[in-house]
Amino acid sequence: MIRSAIVATIVGFIKTGKMIRAYFNDIRQRCNFASILLLIVGWSLLTPCLARPVMGSQTSAKKNILLLASYSPAAPVGELWNRGIRSVLNSGPAGSPSIDIEYLDVLHFKDKRYIRLISDLLRHKYASSPPDLVITLYNTALEFMLTHGKDIFPDVPLIFAGIEEQFFNGKKLEPTITGLLSSPRYSETLALALDLHPGTQTVAVVAGAGSIGRKWGEDAMQAFKPFVRQVDFIDLAGLPMPVILDKVANLPQRSVIMYIPIVEDGAGHKFTATQSAFQISRAASAPVYSFWDVILGQGIVGGNLISFEEEGKSLGALALRVLNGERPADIPISRESQVKPMFDWRELKHWSVPEERLPPDRLIMFKPIDPWDKYKGRIISTLLIIVIQGLVISYLLYLRGVRRQAEQDLVERLTFEKRVSQLSSDFIRLSADQIDSTIRQSLAQVGSLLKADRAFVFRFNLENTRFVVSHLWESEGTVPDPVVRGAIVKEFFPWVYDTLISGQEIVMPDTEKLTEYNEIRE
Repeated sequence: MIRSAIVATIVGFIKTGKMIRAYFNDIRQRCNFASILLLIVGWSLLTPCLARPVMGSQTSAKKNILLLASYSPAAPVGELWNRGIRSVLNSGPAGSPSIDIEYLDVLHFKDKRYIRLISDLLRHKYASSPPDLVITLYNTALEFMLTHGKDIFPDVPLIFAGIEEQFFNGKKLEPTITGLLSSPRYSETLALALDLHPGTQTVAVVAGAGSIGRKWGEDAMQAFKPFVRQVDFIDLAGLPMPVILDKVANLPQRSVIMYIPIVEDGAGHKFTATQSAFQISRAASAPVYSFWDVILGQGIVGGNLISFEEEGKSLGALALRVLNGERPADIPISRESQVKPMFDWRELKHWSVPEERLPPDRLIMFKPIDPWDKYKGRIISTLLIIVIQGLVISYLLYLRGVRRQAEQDLVERLTFEKRVSQLSSDFIRLSADQIDSTIRQSLAQVGSLLKADRAFVFRFNLENTRFVVSHLWESEGTVPDPVVRGAIVKEFFPWVYDTLISGQEIVMPDTEKLTEYNEIRE
């Protein structure tokens, strides 16, 4: 009976366990189905939300700028333009836009086939990722974009720089174009040169050939017309470089040279502006003035120079305005160039131009730095520290001397008092026949101790009317003085007599002032 009950109980437990397991399996299947269903519904709901940031990131993607430069990569002006532009773009709140630079180099290659190849290259290169903004520097790059820009970069805004206003004569700009005009200060620089060189009679105008050089030369000569009654002009524009060098080397006295940058001479040879400036300045027999800051340091005296780096900063600021959404049509073309009177200190000295005659806002470059001007503050601080240290050291040395003298005086006084005390105790034990010899020995000891020449013992007579030297000690080398061995009479030295007879001491600390001391006592 008991065994059957136990078996029945075990069987019951097993059946119960199977039922419980089946129940939980059913719950798990239902949960898995619900989880899958919730996952599907959640994904469908989150997909639009996840899509929005992606779309937003595309709208706030980094801007791309394409800079088309007329010059070659080796042109000195390129670095100045790039530095000015990037200094502003890198400081933008939205981060620095990426800049691609394409050097058209149309000065060396300007045939139609080359232009067509450049056009095809740019169209293919930027077909999949067109720029958000195109920047052109100088005439040929802008001319290229005016001709081919619509086909290569349709509807892309364009800003320009390094362009003179005469370039736009007869040209109509699209509303997607704006920029900065370059205005060389031709007449202002000539007036400045005439002021710095009084008595100038001749002005040689040096300019290049080619379409660019001829245009610059014509603009300069037009600006110089108000001076035709004041000075004579020699036109050296468009000549081969050897001829120009010969001409500038043989100018009349009282001449100045106006150098309009030469990038191509009359023989078709190509130069950078700095290369031609250096050759002309080195050969010139007169001071040379020009209009670009990149030429400063190549032998020109200076002038009202356009700063390309500052122009680049203005161009960068204009680019940021366009990238931030302003329409070029709403931004007027700027006619303000970044010009500053700048001079080469070495050339000022060479041509004897005093700095006092320069404009107040001038900038003088290449001036040797005077150590005093450079380290003035440090030099003054160092000297001040040295003086203070010297005073402190001197005072400390003085205090040490005073202390040593005080210590020495104290030692001498203690030694003297000790010696006097010893003498006193010695005299008590002396016999009558030992007194005189002991007094002489004691005088010798006291005199030596005090570094005296003589030591005396006076003895009064019975009437106390005079006293004479009873014992005398003189140091070695001291000349005997017969006066010392005489008597001191009361009538001759009343003050001395009264002082000594009353038992007081007479102390004269400085024998050099003995006369003054006696006069005071009298």
